[in-house]
Amino acid sequence: MGWYSALACAGVLSAENGFAVVNTMGTLMQEALIGGQLVYPFMDDDWKASASRKAELLELVREIGSRQDAVLTLSIDLGGMLVLAGNEAGLAAFEAAVPPVQGRFPMRLANHAAFHSHLQAPVAEKGRAALAPELFSGPVLPLVDGRGAIWWPGASDPQALRDYTLGHQVVETYDFTHAMRIAAREFAPDLFIVTGPGTTLGGAVAQSLILSNWRGMASKAGFQRRQEEAPILVSMGMAEQRPQVVRS
Repeated sequence: MGWYSALACAGVLSAENGFAVVNTMGTLMQEALIGGQLVYPFMDDDWKASASRKAELLELVREIGSRQDAVLTLSIDLGGMLVLAGNEAGLAAFEAAVPPVQGRFPMRLANHAAFHSHLQAPVAEKGRAALAPELFSGPVLPLVDGRGAIWWPGASDPQALRDYTLGHQVVETYDFTHAMRIAAREFAPDLFIVTGPGTTLGGAVAQSLILSNWRGMASKAGFQRRQEEAPILVSMGMAEQRPQVVRS
């Protein structure tokens, strides 16, 4: 739902229309509940990148997905983690093929459909039928989508934004890591703010910055040192960090 919320924050959708899109797409996905998702990391505990390990896991995903009765694909490239989408046969085959790590992975995501995969094509079709083009307008703030493409104010077609939102964004991989890399390198922000809900995306944002070699960070320890010197990441879900970005 992050992309839908971003559309409202950037002025593509009004607050009311943003709620309509979130509610409509969330309801359609929940009612259909096609397939499922699981999470598995390719970074170690110190968040050091291993391109070879990631490549091995993606090859395993490709091989399982090519089996006759299995569906498995990369749903979200999420920092140091791979979020996979598939049917029961595909997810179970992956779980059986990889070693348990960190005491909790591979981890199924409860009540999650196979988001960002071709299995969601029926949901995307129903979303396009339910959500009128008039709901969408051009952005007033730049947006970076799940391909790393930037939607600029004054230079973005609302119809193209709708087509992406209710098309590619639903049925194809969402590359969060690449989106973060583009945001960091194109806009060079002093601070990244994770709005929520909760704190779950803080690690993925930090890992994405490490994978992008943002400001020379190459590990969890390097990120923590930067945070102590001058915070570059604030999570509104953490009570001790929230006052840095919210007026009392």
